[in-house]
Amino acid sequence: MDIINTEASLGDKIFIENRTHTIACIGNTCSAFNKITKDEIARRREEYYCEYIPKKIEEAMKKFVVAYLGSISKIYLSSVDKEYISYYMNSSNMNIETFELEYETAIDAYGNQINNSIYYEYVLEKVIKKFKEYLILSNEYIRQGFLDDFSKTMLIYYYSFIICNLNYRLSINDFEEKESTTSMLNNIFIEDIFTIS
Repeated sequence: MDIINTEASLGDKIFIENRTHTIACIGNTCSAFNKITKDEIARRREEYYCEYIPKKIEEAMKKFVVAYLGSISKIYLSSVDKEYISYYMNSSNMNIETFELEYETAIDAYGNQINNSIYYEYVLEKVIKKFKEYLILSNEYIRQGFLDDFSKTMLIYYYSFIICNLNYRLSINDFEEKESTTSMLNNIFIEDIFTIS
């Protein structure tokens, strides 16, 4: 009974004020509760790594990119998502170096958590999927002001996260449609950004 090890006074109450049968029932209940809790923690851990961390990575990147683009120009206010308007408008009042340091610290922490988890492959797959989404958006929004700048910058930050934080080198095999992916990348980048294997 783990509860006795944790809280001695509760253990005293259980043993002193109850009969053997009641103590056995309490012990069985505690064992069942421990098993349920252990299973729930394992399920939540998977959800944390596979759902929560990728969302937090994208959110951190969006905040930083919107603040960065807001520090350059304020003419695209109508194109910014409502939840990021404050970052866009207040970027000139922020200390960008401090904000960048906070961003890098958060992103590095997420990268370390992913690298040290059993869910690395699954999270990597999700991050590459996001990279692909921004690649497609970058080609759809060519020369369309804020959306073009935003999607290309997000694409670059995802690429950087994959290479630097997840220690993974993209290859052409990571993409289903190899020829269209290559042409989309050539529209955006001058250099090849992945290895051909």
